[in-house]
Amino acid sequence: MQRLDRPDPPLLFTVAITVWQREEMLPHAIQTVLRQTYPRWEILVYSDGGSRLTRETVAGLDAAIPIRYREVRRRPKQWGNHLRRLALEEGSGSHVCFLGHDCLLYPSYLETHLANLEGNVDGLSVVPVDYWRKNRLDVKQPLNPDMMSLHDGEIDLLCIAYPRRLALEVGCFGEDMQRLRYADYVSFDRLRQLTSPVYRPGPTQASHF
Repeated sequence: MQRLDRPDPPLLFTVAITVWQREEMLPHAIQTVLRQTYPRWEILVYSDGGSRLTRETVAGLDAAIPIRYREVRRRPKQWGNHLRRLALEEGSGSHVCFLGHDCLLYPSYLETHLANLEGNVDGLSVVPVDYWRKNRLDVKQPLNPDMMSLHDGEIDLLCIAYPRRLALEVGCFGEDMQRLRYADYVSFDRLRQLTSPVYRPGPTQASHF
């Protein structure tokens, strides 16, 4: 029997990094996770274009860094959605944040999600990020502070901490989404029907290049 006055354990975040061809950028992405001010996280790295360089890059990292690496067969025109589904299925965290190899987190990224969630394992958190295009800052996302009115292209995958239990329950990045380029938005839309997104405008927490 659990004591009612026992505090809940702090949330654990799964940071899932997907890699495609640009393996040389992977160490930079990982380094931004290591520098997080909130210490409870795990790193999962997935590649559907695995190469010797990818394997050597992961193997060459400090053995003390808790990274799980997996290569899977590439599925053309599936935009990495099968990798994101694997992260939801295999992660241990209450929430999954998806980080591309061409993305960088700022040190307070996870801490900001944590503040939004306030211990809610089924909470849906959104933080502001910069979206770059051809070495120029294009837009800041989400484009609209009203989370219920956002449409495809107005919120980046990097903005969101997906509640893992609910995401699996509603089929986020599931088979019906494998060929959707906007599967991240459809997944977000399904979740916001069940749990109100929490977003507080403030400093940018990450950059997507």
